[in-house]
Amino acid sequence: MDEKGVALETGGWLDVVNREILILASISMMGGATLMGIQDVLQMHYRDLGYPASIYGKFLMLMGMSNVLSRYLSGRTSRRCESVAIAGFLLTAVGVLLLTLLYPADTCWMPALVMGFGMGFTTPTIQFMVISLAPRPVRNRTASVYSMGFDLGGFLGPVAYSVIAEFAGYKFSYLLLTVPSVIAVLLLTAVGRGATGDE
Repeated sequence: MDEKGVALETGGWLDVVNREILILASISMMGGATLMGIQDVLQMHYRDLGYPASIYGKFLMLMGMSNVLSRYLSGRTSRRCESVAIAGFLLTAVGVLLLTLLYPADTCWMPALVMGFGMGFTTPTIQFMVISLAPRPVRNRTASVYSMGFDLGGFLGPVAYSVIAEFAGYKFSYLLLTVPSVIAVLLLTAVGRGATGDE
């Protein structure tokens, strides 16, 4: 404990590296790849379509508003975090699929709302699972591993999907942007029932 009586972390990085935490960090990477991939590819798509920047801004605004709403709701269902996270990733995948057809300016509001709602369910619930599974002495380090997973996905996603969009088209890139969400659902089933929120 420090001079103020606050307990300090005493565990090491080896306490952080376990099967469940690594899976959840991988799931976080899938979320980062999807979010940043969508933002990058859609911005390029709208630029090539000649849309004003305000259209892309409105898309992000709607996605953000929907995200805030579902984040609030996810906090009220944290004890069913695994099921909520799976539902969130499935909604995100549906939203991305809708984007392949409804990307024009007059219809893009629908995939924006669906994707935002799904993503708002995933991030807080995965964070809750990480904290629940982490040994108390290394929870801060575990949160760092989770964040690094998201950042890594946020770096790799735009690189990969922008190349796909360039060579195979935007619609095909959107279609493949559903893959990280599907992988995340499969990984969530591998985590099992170890993070239900029960103490």
